[in-house]
Amino acid sequence: MSEQNKKADGSTTQLMSKLLKSSAVEPFIESHVSALNIQPFHHQLRFLMAEKHVSTSLLQTLTHMDQSYCYMLQNGRRKPSREMVFRIALALKLSIEETNQLLNALEMRALYARDQRDAIIVFALIHSLTLDDVNDKISQFKLKLI
Repeated sequence: MSEQNKKADGSTTQLMSKLLKSSAVEPFIESHVSALNIQPFHHQLRFLMAEKHVSTSLLQTLTHMDQSYCYMLQNGRRKPSREMVFRIALALKLSIEETNQLLNALEMRALYARDQRDAIIVFALIHSLTLDDVNDKISQFKLKLI
């Protein structure tokens, strides 16, 4: 989805508000089709990498990802684990909403503040922590590292 379409359609909260006020679902879907179409993960990844000016080699370095695996993710030949999505989100300095969009494209659970590990990841995204910083915080609670 282009940045212009995102801005025109608003945030998820705004969309939900409009949907709740709508008397019929058809006009809502027709007027917000660009916001409701979920792009495949690899399309979103390439778009976000370009938008954030992050090269493939830099992404590999920041996420500790193998070169061939990184290319397979970008070409849609492999799907990442939830942990790898978090590594990518940290490397690209994504917002919580952008991270949840990637998770949604993969039909994975969105970040959930009541989950200790997810809460640490949300904090990390907000404060632009590095992967190593996040894993240090996660290990303090004896949780699975990302």
